[in-house]
Amino acid sequence: MAPEQHSSWAKLLALALLLAALANGAGAYFKRIGVLDREAYKAYWAVRCTIPDRAGQRPCLDYTTPAEIAARAAQPPMDAADAAYRYVYRPGPVERLLKLAKDAFWAVLLATGAWTAFAAMRGGLPGRRRAGLLLWFGLDALAALVVSLPVNGVLVALAGLRGMLFLPLALAGRWLARHAGVFALGASALLVVQAALVPFELWRGLHIFHEWSPWDLARRAAGTLVQPNSLGVFTACALAFHFCFAPRRAGFAWLAALGGVLVVASASGTGMVCAALAGAALLWRRAPAQQRRRAAVVGAALAAAVLLAVPLLSGRDEMFESPGGRVELLADAVFGPPAMQALFGRGLGVGTNTALSLATVGTQAAAAGPGNPAVTPTDSTLVGLVLQVGVLGAALFYAALAWAARRDRRARPFYAVAALCSLTLNLTELFPVNVLLGLALAHSIWLDDAPGAAA
Repeated sequence: MAPEQHSSWAKLLALALLLAALANGAGAYFKRIGVLDREAYKAYWAVRCTIPDRAGQRPCLDYTTPAEIAARAAQPPMDAADAAYRYVYRPGPVERLLKLAKDAFWAVLLATGAWTAFAAMRGGLPGRRRAGLLLWFGLDALAALVVSLPVNGVLVALAGLRGMLFLPLALAGRWLARHAGVFALGASALLVVQAALVPFELWRGLHIFHEWSPWDLARRAAGTLVQPNSLGVFTACALAFHFCFAPRRAGFAWLAALGGVLVVASASGTGMVCAALAGAALLWRRAPAQQRRRAAVVGAALAAAVLLAVPLLSGRDEMFESPGGRVELLADAVFGPPAMQALFGRGLGVGTNTALSLATVGTQAAAAGPGNPAVTPTDSTLVGLVLQVGVLGAALFYAALAWAARRDRRARPFYAVAALCSLTLNLTELFPVNVLLGLALAHSIWLDDAPGAAA
């Protein structure tokens, strides 16, 4: 393929990334704002408006009638309201097809990487000197897959394999790494689309995460990322990826301002802290050499101010309690099981979102009962990796990130943001952040093939 053909194909892949990310969460978004399943949407408000201090608020007046409210008044208000929004997260047949767009995109992306790697005259997978730590991590993940198949079942094991797709992308993404800038623009375009979707969600969306007062708006937005924390983390990672790899940085200040609005609208503490720290790092990086000490002080003060203001900005007084829960999960994963399980893991797929979803429909993962580690939620890349591939595998993963950051100066801001965000969200399962992670690692591995990559 000629270079210009490569460039055109990369642009199509970047567009496909945008469309697949939108399709993946479109069903949940349109349910949340009442475009899909309108009757269930109205039933939610009829239930919620039976709560005395909600009945006179705008959503109750707009979306329900007195008769509907009266019909629901006999039900336990809070329990019924909690149950009334569960349909948002239960995908129907059409939504399942839309979610397959993500898997189709991964298939095409990996096929492109493999084809271009082996078709090139010097192609193939990188040797140990290029990606030794990632190769060892891959072997560890493969061993965890073999263990998981008989212990946790085929579906759970395959779910874990799905969460490791960033690894073959990194190892075979030689040509894709040269077009990381095109994917940066695609991720930025997705940010702009999310910003356009958020106002409808705040105004018309279900108040699943309660309300902003006194405006009667939904407190937290998720866009098509399904969960608010996912939107906040994606925003921080996409901004860092754009700064590192976009062909031109003109207009980045406007994009960063838009990202700031998104993380506040999502009320994601992780997103706010990561975005603030990324801003501090970028301020230091763009400052003249003689001003970097001052820029570091200003940036650190800015990040500290945002960190302290997170409960106020998010409207969540319990925000600082969240890290404690992750620490407890990590301690249970490390010190709870036998030493061999803690060191090498309990098998690929344990604790993944897909395993949790499978458990709700009575698959093999749920057959062993509620104590089955396959259905233990993790809410953290670190905890998820310890459960699946053990302390050894988790150490290899983070060591590989550190190696890539040391080797690839250009990608360091992205790795810093991704590593911090990984403490409260499983990035390997979060689409399209896992794609950005694989592309960044590919860029670092194949750095010598990308002119000016270390700039």
